[in-house]
Amino acid sequence: RVLAIWRARFITAVSDGQVDLVGKRRTKEEIIAQLQNLGFSGSGDLEKLRDNNTVAQRRMVATGHDLEQYDDPRDKDYDYLLNMPLSSLTSEKMQDLSRDAEKKDATLAKLKTTEPEALWEADLDKLEDHL
Repeated sequence: RVLAIWRARFITAVSDGQVDLVGKRRTKEEIIAQLQNLGFSGSGDLEKLRDNNTVAQRRMVATGHDLEQYDDPRDKDYDYLLNMPLSSLTSEKMQDLSRDAEKKDATLAKLKTTEPEALWEADLDKLEDHL
């Protein structure tokens, strides 16, 4: 959800000229500084959001991964935006990402209002269908 929102916002910023990727032949450091000034989050911040989630923590423990083992060098913090293919910088892609974020917001809102027991029963029903 958050990733889709940031990518859609990045596409908008590029298309509106707020982020200049090639016009002045900027260095990666200059572009990252520009992204920071515009309030974009680095991947390290997104990882922290993801890991501040009990489901993610349980998955990490279950798979044997340590939450502190992330190799997140500063120069790769914004690669999730800067490595997007040029074909992603279209209004169609921005609309797709915005729709995706809205769907995930709706799913999250529904999950927040559903009792844990109901979620558990729904999961058991899905599991039963596959047995």
